[in-house]
Amino acid sequence: MNDKPIEESSSNLAVIEMKGSRYSSQPVLPNQYAIHAGNPGPLGLLSFALVTFVLSVFNVVWPDASNNVLVVGAIFYGGIAQFIAGLLDFQHGNTFSATIFCSFGAFWTGQGFLLLPINFNAAYAGDAEMWAQGLAVYHLGWVLFTYMMFGVSLRLKKGSVLLSILLFLAGTTILMLAVNIWTGNTIPKRIAGVTGLLAAFGAWYAGLAEIMVEDGMTFPVGAYNNVVVHERV
Repeated sequence: MNDKPIEESSSNLAVIEMKGSRYSSQPVLPNQYAIHAGNPGPLGLLSFALVTFVLSVFNVVWPDASNNVLVVGAIFYGGIAQFIAGLLDFQHGNTFSATIFCSFGAFWTGQGFLLLPINFNAAYAGDAEMWAQGLAVYHLGWVLFTYMMFGVSLRLKKGSVLLSILLFLAGTTILMLAVNIWTGNTIPKRIAGVTGLLAAFGAWYAGLAEIMVEDGMTFPVGAYNNVVVHERV
């Protein structure tokens, strides 16, 4: 798409500003205001926070109880809404955060489907142990991805201490869940609940910080290299 600004003409075109460029739309009234693209970051952070909070409460307080109440929230809010936030972040040129949101949006959508009353282990001929091992390996894959993103976050010019901590906590949470699935021990599951709660509250804080920065208020997040982490181009 051509990023050159479009010259004003007598057709009084509305102007949509995204990432510093201007794109024409259909003719509108002469006094209609320009439309500015919003920041999808808070949606991604807050959707991640809510579903992580609910799951973590169950893991700490009721580790052996069914958490199927999370199905709808995991699929639609933590999953689809977060995935959409990631797609919108690509338009803003924020490749790192877009990758995170799309990936965890897909993760939570998958977790929601796993909570549905479907006999997934039928593919293993009813071998519950093999199903548990396969599910644990699946979670370990997400652990590797999350820790890799944690390592990348330490080198980002627009990264922050808070972002790195959130990714480390998320990776540790999934790791403890993998250990629980593999061993059946509830202690790692309770630990996952604690780290998940910390990640949820941190994501809520980060999401609110991104919302308030649009009104000129700055929340401390430990930005690296003295660059404002919430600044949008």
